[in-house]
Amino acid sequence: MKPNKLFVYGILKRGYELDLSDHKATFLGDAHIDGAVLYGIGHIWRHESHPNEGRQYHGVGLKLDVGPLEVAYGELWDIPNTLWDWLDSIEQNGYVYTRKVVPVKLQEYPAGAPYDSEVYKTVDAWTYEHCYPDFSYDNKIEGGKF
Repeated sequence: MKPNKLFVYGILKRGYELDLSDHKATFLGDAHIDGAVLYGIGHIWRHESHPNEGRQYHGVGLKLDVGPLEVAYGELWDIPNTLWDWLDSIEQNGYVYTRKVVPVKLQEYPAGAPYDSEVYKTVDAWTYEHCYPDFSYDNKIEGGKF
């Protein structure tokens, strides 16, 4: 059985253009993928009222399995079955992005743990890896957060 969870790292996050909460998805928490890198894609622009004020790129791409010291940060969502076709369509699954199942670390705050402790639960989730043909991955997003 495939997971119904999705790791997002760009415009599908809360407060962005395609916020998944507007589409009946359920936010599960902040998460990250080890060994992955985020890249700026699309044209460069700035928009002061955007949740990520001063971001430089229209979109973001993810590359998996790039090295153990890299980390890509994002959000984990529970996705209703009715949403997958729409997601595959907007991500142009198989051409611009490819949907893959990966281990994602979900940040948790267990009872009794100090607030600033970092405790993670590893879950399998879908994510979209950027795969556009002949794309030059030279605009790495430093710090792994978009």
